[in-house]
Amino acid sequence: IAGTTYAAVAGFFEVYIIDMANLGNPALATSIKPTQPDESGLIRAMNAADLSSIQISDRTYMIILAPGELQMIDMADPYNPVQVSRMATSENVLKVDTILVSDKTYAVVAGFEGVYIVDISDPHNPISAAQITDQIDNFDTMNLAGDVATVQVSGHTYAIAANPGEDGIHIIDISDPYNPVLAAHITDDKGHRSVLFWATDVSVFDVSGKTYAIAANPGNGGIKIIDISDPYNPISTARITSATGGPRVTYAIDVAIEEISGQVYAVMTDWSFDTIQIINVTDPANPRWISYSGGFERATQAGLVPIASGDNRTGYLDASPRSIVTAEISNRTYVLISGEGVQAIDVTDPHNAIPAAYFEVKTYTTNEVVAVRDIDSFQISDRTYAITSGWDGVQILDITDPHNLVSTANMTVGSSYWGMLYGTGEIVITESSGRTYGLVANWADDSVRAIDITDPYNPVLVSNVTSGTNNFYTLRGEFSIAAVSIDNITYALVASTHDNDVHIMDVADPRNVMAASNITLTDDFVPHSVSTAHISDQTYAAIAGYGGMVIVDITDPYNPVPVSTLSYGSGGLDILLDSDSIKTVQMHNRTYVIATSHSYDYVQVIDITDPHNPVPVAHVTDDVNGFDYLDGALGIAIVQMSERTYVVVTGADDGGIQIIDMTDIRPVH
Repeated sequence: IAGTTYAAVAGFFEVYIIDMANLGNPALATSIKPTQPDESGLIRAMNAADLSSIQISDRTYMIILAPGELQMIDMADPYNPVQVSRMATSENVLKVDTILVSDKTYAVVAGFEGVYIVDISDPHNPISAAQITDQIDNFDTMNLAGDVATVQVSGHTYAIAANPGEDGIHIIDISDPYNPVLAAHITDDKGHRSVLFWATDVSVFDVSGKTYAIAANPGNGGIKIIDISDPYNPISTARITSATGGPRVTYAIDVAIEEISGQVYAVMTDWSFDTIQIINVTDPANPRWISYSGGFERATQAGLVPIASGDNRTGYLDASPRSIVTAEISNRTYVLISGEGVQAIDVTDPHNAIPAAYFEVKTYTTNEVVAVRDIDSFQISDRTYAITSGWDGVQILDITDPHNLVSTANMTVGSSYWGMLYGTGEIVITESSGRTYGLVANWADDSVRAIDITDPYNPVLVSNVTSGTNNFYTLRGEFSIAAVSIDNITYALVASTHDNDVHIMDVADPRNVMAASNITLTDDFVPHSVSTAHISDQTYAAIAGYGGMVIVDITDPYNPVPVSTLSYGSGGLDILLDSDSIKTVQMHNRTYVIATSHSYDYVQVIDITDPHNPVPVAHVTDDVNGFDYLDGALGIAIVQMSERTYVVVTGADDGGIQIIDMTDIRPVH
C-alpha cells in the first residue's frame, strides 16, 4: 500500500497490522478488535480463521473471516483500517480465497457446511451468490470443506475445495458464480489417489501450460499433486509421503505455492512437529524435496557450535540413525546415514542441510526392512557407491545420483551369502592391486570377512578369518573395524568386545589375511571403536570403549606400544565413561579425537597432538546450549570445507542428527 508492505496476522483476540518497511525492525501499525456484540450482547474475541487482501476499484481491502461472519475492512490507511461491512455466515468458516469473474470480485469461503460464494464487488454491500452444501445439486459429499483455492482454466473459473470430512477434493465450475456446477470429485479410494485421506488444504499452480492442484493430507502424512488442466477429468500426477522416498513428513496440514527464479516450490507445514518443508514441484510428476526449517539453534561450548539439526519428523531420517559417512559427488558434499535404511543428505552448506533421498534396505527374499548397522562409501570408475552392513547382511547401493539411491547387490537373508554375512558389525573399504574390497566385522559368528566389490553388481566373498585360525585366537565379538596404511601396506584393526583386545591384521592381500599382532587391554576395558592417525611420522590407534580411551603406537604393526590412557575423571576428562564411536581429525596442525556415547548422550573432543599426553578440550551433552539431537549419540562423520571443520553426529534415540562447527575449538577452563 503506497509503496510499503504490510503483514496482517490473525490473533485470537484481534488482527494485527504490521508495517514491514524495515524487515529487521517490523513495527505494529495497529490492531483490529471486535467492537460489536453478538446476538447474546457479548463482544467476542476476534478468533479470525483466515485473512485475505484484495484490490477493488483501486482500493485495498482485507477480508476477515471470523466465526459466523465475513468482515470487509478498508485498508487505504493501514494505520487506521475501517470496517465497511459485515455479513453473516455459518459459525464454522475456515478459509477464504478471492477471484475476479466477468469484472466482478467474489470471495469463496470454505467451512464445515460446504462452500459459500459471496459477491464483494461493492465491499460496503457484500451479497451472497451461492451456497454449495452437502446433498444438494449433485454435491453429495461436501461435508466439511477445509480449504478452497480458485483458478482459471481455459476461460472458465473454478473453485478447488479440500474436504477432510470426505477424504478428497471437489472441483467446482464457478464461471457463473450464482450457479456453480460440480466438475469432478476426487476421493482417497479412487485410482491411485491414496494420499487424500483427511485432505485439509489445497493450492493451485501452473507449469508448462498445465494447471495443477496440490493438496496437504495429514491423514496420510504427505501431499498429492493432481493435473486439473481438464477440470472435468483430473489426473493423478504424484504423491509424496514418508513411505515414498520423499520428505519424511508425518502430519502435512497446509501447503502454499511460491515461484522463485523460474522454479515452482511447494511450502508445506507439518503441524505435529512444528516444521516447514520445501518441495520443488517444477516437474509435477517428479517433486523433489529441497529443505526444511525447524530446530535450528546456536550456542557455544568450548568452541563447539551447533549450527543445524534435524530428525525423522522433518525429512531427515528414519527412527534410529546409527552410522554416518561422507561422500563427495558432483562437487557437492553428502553424508550417508544408516539406520532402518539409508538417508542421503546434502551438507554442502552445513547451515542448510538438504535431505536428498531415502532408501529402505530390505532382505533378499522376504522384502522386509532390515536394520543397517554401518555404512561406508567408495568409487569405482566414475560412479559412487555405498556399502551397508547389519544383522541381516550386506547391501551395495549406487549413490552416483544422491537423489535416487539404487541397489546393485543384496547379500542379506535368503541370498547365497546369508550364512556367511549375518550379524555384521562395522565395515571398511580397502584397495589392493587395483581392486576394491569391503572388510566386514561379524560379531555374531566371531569372524572378519573380505568381499571383493570391484564389480558392485557382483560382489565376491574372497576370505574368511575366524577365531582360532591363522593365529587369530581371540576373535570374539568383533564389532568395530578400521583400516590404515603403514609403509604402503594396509592393515585392519579389529576390536574384540568379548576378549578385550584389538587385533592388527595385514590385509595387503584381502584374499589372504594374516595376523600381525594383538593389543591386549585390561579386563575392565571393553573396546567399542577404533580409529587411527598419523602424527609426526608415527602412526597411532585411538581405542575407545567402556572405561575410557587408550592410545597405542602402531608404527610397527607387529609390535604395538600403548603410550597413554584416559579414563573417567582423569586429566579433566569428566564425561568420557562409555564411548561407542571414535574418529580422528587433523585441524590447525593439531590432531583431535571425537568420541560419542550412546548411553551418556555426549560428544567429547580430545587433543592427541602429543599422543603421550592427550588433553580433553571440549564436550557437549544432549539438550544443553542448543545441542538438541545428541540423545543416544552414536555415529560420527567429519566434513572439512571452506576452511572450516564440521562434525555430524547421529542421535539414535532422538531420531536425528546434530551438525557441529568445531573450527574454533578452544580448551575448557
